[in-house]
Amino acid sequence: MQKIPEIRKILFASDLSEVSKHAFSYALSLAQAYKAQVLFLYVMEEINPNVQAFVDLETIAPARKQAAEEARATLSGKRRDIAALRSDLQHFYDVATKDLEKKGPAASSGDIIVTEGDVVQTILRTAQTHDCDAIVLGSRRRGALAEAMFGSITKGVLRHSDRLVIVAPPAPAKTH
Repeated sequence: MQKIPEIRKILFASDLSEVSKHAFSYALSLAQAYKAQVLFLYVMEEINPNVQAFVDLETIAPARKQAAEEARATLSGKRRDIAALRSDLQHFYDVATKDLEKKGPAASSGDIIVTEGDVVQTILRTAQTHDCDAIVLGSRRRGALAEAMFGSITKGVLRHSDRLVIVAPPAPAKTH
């Protein structure tokens, strides 16, 4: 008889969007059900080599810095450095878990990792390095053209992961 797989550690990869915040509730719920630890990962995408060939890196640097600051501002409402972002992510985690604590023991908080690189490869490498049993990602609905042009992080993780990957749907539209 085959042993039922256990979920002890969950990697939650976030882009700090509203879609990602909704998906985090799935990661926490899963972690609570399995009494698992959640590892929070934020990856700032590296510059595509094809783009680098056409644009001077010094020209891109201010735009990349602004993009990083905007991502931080999405979560914290203020422009801060990476250490402060980690603190904000921990606060986000703590607030999100308060609702779950009312239903039973909360999931244990893991590391908060903020890094730069190829997003898909970084997610896969982090899951392997930290011995995660599952990866939770958020999904947004895009048109076919946007999907073809920009590719899909979710699709890349699904295609190359040797671990359980859970793709949380976008939050339902609010009705007034």
